[in-house]
Amino acid sequence: MAATLPPAFPTPPPINSNSPGTIILNISSTILLLLTSLTYLPQYHRIIRTRSSTGISLPYLLCTSVAATSHLTVILFFSFNGLTSDPEDNAHLFILSYLNIAQFAIVFVCSSALLLLALFVSPAEDPDPAVSKVAVFMAYLTYLLFSLVPTIAAISFAHTELHHHDLMSSRDVFESFFFGFHAVILNPLTTLLLLYSFFPQWRVIKKVQDGEGEVSTLCSATLVSQSIVFAVLAVSWVWRASGSKTESVWRWFVESGWTVVDAAAFAVVQGGLWLVTPGCYFPERYS
Repeated sequence: MAATLPPAFPTPPPINSNSPGTIILNISSTILLLLTSLTYLPQYHRIIRTRSSTGISLPYLLCTSVAATSHLTVILFFSFNGLTSDPEDNAHLFILSYLNIAQFAIVFVCSSALLLLALFVSPAEDPDPAVSKVAVFMAYLTYLLFSLVPTIAAISFAHTELHHHDLMSSRDVFESFFFGFHAVILNPLTTLLLLYSFFPQWRVIKKVQDGEGEVSTLCSATLVSQSIVFAVLAVSWVWRASGSKTESVWRWFVESGWTVVDAAAFAVVQGGLWLVTPGCYFPERYS
């Protein structure tokens, strides 16, 4: 008997793979995937060209990187954990499923790369004296080891009949607790983390405006482009991750709504930072 598998998470809409709706979703998802990666390039270029990350808050980058890690952890586990060697058991994965996973993966890679880049080229004295580069790096590494690494380890070993013979096997109990904790508790908290990320970066921007810091390397082009792309991405998740039909807002949020809310939250944060960044009005100062 084939093992009972968890549904792909978020659940793609149940439409025919050759239908016009599916084709449009796949094409638009691919375009958004490419645009997402492109939005990070101006900031990478600015840091590498100036060899400085002055004016970019490390806690701000840490918050966005942790959120991206949490998102990828949840999507990977609920999409791949429980796969078997039987293709029929794995039929819940569609092209759109892989595009959804790729979307979270690219945000994780780009966010993490930006954090590490800022850490390695950051000035000797960070604009926020309370921030330690070592502390930021260790916090990121700890969360990575606690979330994404166990997830990859779990999905690397396919489930067998032995794992599902006893519903209370040690593997089932561990995975239900560990990943349930991430999906139901930690992942929703990332919404608050994303919203909070605005404030440490805003404080650094204020210091630069008040003449307490050097010219900022924060790239306004990245901020405004991400506010637009992630706003469109938030709308796209309404169709890409339908989830279950339920009247419970909380269940909708936990199952698929977080994809919409968190993308919108990040868009709002980036747009807000763009509006308060001097480069928004005087780009020559941030060129």
